[in-house]
This record gives sequence, structure tokens and C-alpha cells, in this order.
Amino acid sequence: MPAESELLPRRHGRRWRGCLAVGLVLLALGLFLFPWTASACFVEQAGRHLDLNSPAGDRAAGQALQRALRLFPGNAQAHRLLAVLHERQGHRPAVAEALARYLALRPRDPLGHWQLALVCERLAVSDLRRVAGQPCGDDEAGRQAALVRLWRGAGQSVASFVQAGDRQRRDRNWAEAEAFYRRALTLDPQAATAWYGLGELYRARGEADRALEAYSQAVALTSDSRLAASAHARRGRLLAEAGRWAEASTGLAQAVALVPDEGQYHLDYGWYLFKAGGHNQEAEAELRRAADLLPGNPWPYLRLADLAYAREDYAAMLDLAQHAVRLQPGQFWAWFSQGRALRRLNRLDEAGQALRRAIELAADQPGPHAELGGIFRQQGRLGEAIAEYEQAVALAPQNVAYRLGLAAAYRADGQTAQAIATYRRVLELDPENPVALQALRDLEPGK
Repeated sequence: MPAESELLPRRHGRRWRGCLAVGLVLLALGLFLFPWTASACFVEQAGRHLDLNSPAGDRAAGQALQRALRLFPGNAQAHRLLAVLHERQGHRPAVAEALARYLALRPRDPLGHWQLALVCERLAVSDLRRVAGQPCGDDEAGRQAALVRLWRGAGQSVASFVQAGDRQRRDRNWAEAEAFYRRALTLDPQAATAWYGLGELYRARGEADRALEAYSQAVALTSDSRLAASAHARRGRLLAEAGRWAEASTGLAQAVALVPDEGQYHLDYGWYLFKAGGHNQEAEAELRRAADLLPGNPWPYLRLADLAYAREDYAAMLDLAQHAVRLQPGQFWAWFSQGRALRRLNRLDEAGQALRRAIELAADQPGPHAELGGIFRQQGRLGEAIAEYEQAVALAPQNVAYRLGLAAAYRADGQTAQAIATYRRVLELDPENPVALQALRDLEPGK
């Protein structure tokens, strides 16, 4: 009994000391965790204030974030929300500074790298030095180096930027597309795919000269024969649209030589050889090669039909146009070409049917109306001829041939005043037009 009574105070002492030790540990842990916990609470409060999207909410959010960072300067989320607040207020140097501090705490966050890169891109050069630590560089060269580092930290590459540019271009977001291609070129100025993307962008925007230069850069930098061929072909088409036929033919010949199994290149090359003039045999050979490589495509046959029309072989033209119709019954140009051939073969009723089908497929095209006008004039149906020519002129006001047809129909119908007015309009468009000049001499002999 005496021994047990001596042990009790010892046991109570050990328990008291154990409780005291646990208490001290909990107190120390609480003191350590309190700033972090309280800081997190202020950050949560700041987020709720920012969601209000109001001046008062922004002021309250700023105060909460200041308290959060005073309690725990290493709160990365507080720096991120501070960047959001500064962005809303338009203080871009402060945004960059906040994001740089966030990245110092979260260096492996790709989104943080991307966000800081976006801010660095938009900073004026004069503002670069105002950012603490100058995370965006201190001049333009420094900015470019910083952007490369940040984009790589965000997991971006030339390929990813080009793909993003292609998506934006397809969606017709021109400015965004150009920004992505330019980013790719910042990463690698020799990136042929980015230059090609810029060429596609400028071509879509109607900036032919810039597109030609970008395609030239792509050709000079790439070792990919298919990319080079595509760039040559694009250049050729642009040059042809500008009437620079010799250069266009050269570019398209290079595309054919690089990728001889691509039917589209043979099709384009053959057509532009024909348009350049004096190369009809070569043009026909290229178009027939295109027809072999593109058996389901009506366009080689339609281009061959145009060659047949030029040499006045209307029977061959009709066969080719009919083949195009069989390949693609909903193809406007196939029906139009068929109608033109039938008219020249004097099969006027069939021609009229084909041309009306063409109008059903593309009501905004003037050609079928002018052809119908010619048919009706041949048949002596002058009122209908005038109506069709007027429709053609309305759709293509600058077309001299359509106005000449309309004037001739007026003249045949005895509407001399309207004929004279129409011939005068032709001369406004083409002052040396011999048909209009002679017609006016006949209609106004005293003048």
C-alpha cells in the first residue's frame, strides 16, 4: 500500500507534463498556421468581392488581399487575384509584378507563365522598367527573350502556335491568328510553317503583296517538298489573279515538279497556261493529267471545255460539260458550260433548259442571263431578251459585253433612245469600244 501511494504522484506528474507538452505543440502549431489560415480566409473573401464586378467590390477585394499578404506574403493565390484586380483597373505593370511574384511561388504553373506572357506582350516599352524585377525585360530585345522563356514555361512550341493560328484563321479571327503566327516566329524566325500560315492569313484578308512575300519566305526556309509545292501553288494563283501570267505559270510549274502526283497542281497549272496565252497544247496536256489524277472532280473537264470553246470546237465542249454534269449534277458551271455549247450548236431549246438550271443553282451569276438574252434575241423574242440582259447588267454593271447585248436588243426592238443611252454607257466604261462607236454613228448620223 505505501508503495502504491508513492507511485500516484509520479503518475500524475507525468500526465501533467505530457498534457503541457501537447498543449505547447498545439499552441506553436496554431501560431504557425494562424497567418496562413487567416490569409486564406481573406483571399476567399477577396474572391467573393471580385465576383461582384463593381467599384465597391474591387475596393473591398483590394483591402482583403492586402491583409492576406500582410499575414502571409507567400500566399500565391493572393498574388494571382491581385493580378486580376490590377488587370481590371488597367494597371498593366502592376499586373506583371503580381504575376511574377505568383510564378516565383508556383514556378511550374503553365497557366501562370502564359498569363504573364500575355501581359508582357501588351506592355509599352516605356513600362518595362517599371515592373519590379523586370520579368518582361527592360527593352524590346529583353521582352522577346522573356516571352520565349515564358512560352516555353507554358508548354508552348512553334507547332502549337501554328496550330492555334490555323484555328483562329479558319474562324476568321484575323488579329488573333496573326498574333499566334508571330509568336511562332519569335520562337523560331526560320519556321516555314508559320510563314506559310501568314501567307494563308494575308491571302484570306485580300493582302496579296504580303501573302506573296510570306509564301516566298516559306519556300526559302522549308525542306518539306509538299509545303514548298503548296506555297508555290498559292503564289501562282495570286499572281494569276493579278494578271501576271508568266510568273504564275512559273510558280505552278514548280509546284507540279515538286509534287507530280497532286492533281490540283496540274489543274491550276494547265488553266493558267491557257490564260497566259499561246500554250494551249501544254495546257491541255496538264488538264488531262489532272483529269486522270482527279477522276471524280468536274473541274478538269470544265477547264478542258473552256479550251474547246476557245478553239470553237463546240461538240467537244458539250461532251466535256455533260461529263462534268454527270460527275456533279449540282455544279453551276457545268450546266452553264453545257448551255453555252448547246447555244453555239444552235440547239436553242436545250440550251435554254441548261441555262435555267444554272440560274436555279446560282441566281447571282450574270452569265446565264446574258446567254438567255442572246437566245431570245436569236428567236426574235426581244422583250424577253431585254429582260434577261437587264438582269445580267444589274448583276455585273461593269461588264461591257452584257451592255452591248442589251443595247443591241433595244435597237432590234426599235427602242432607239434606250439603245443610244446604253451605247454611251459602254463608252464610259470602254471609251474606244469599236462596236459602240459604230452603233452611235449609225444611230446618230448627224452628230
